Amino acid sequence: MYVRGRFLGYKRAKSSQRTHTALVRIENVRSQKDARFYLGKRIAYIYHAKRKIDNSNVRVIWGRVMRVHGNGGVVRAKFAKNLPPAAMGSIIRVVCFYILYFIFYIILYYFILFYIILYYFILFYIILEF
Repeated sequence: MYVRGRFLGYKRAKSSQRTHTALVRIENVRSQKDARFYLGKRIAYIYHAKRKIDNSNVRVIWGRVMRVHGNGGVVRAKFAKNLPPAAMGSIIRVVCFYILYFIFYIILYYFILFYIILYYFILFYIILEF
């Protein structure tokens, strides 16, 4: 599960730019408050290369949302390798894993509940036997 975003460019000043920090606009995020939800989330820039590795020419550069940039909902992100300038304007995926965590905890809850019921069932069975 992911939300689309767009790579706007690099963090910059009037005469210099910092290529180690990318600016990303996430879809349907228009305020600083909404952008705070995505802090710490992983980001994937997916692109196609000419040469195949493991029968696939798809490559991924992973990054992470570091902080909010301004009041308009843009976020700053740092990637494992700096994004290439040709990627400006391209689509980026902001990955949200909360659904998987939620399903995992539900399964864990029912698993523990099953063992508690089984424990009491065995306990009452032993008590009734005597």
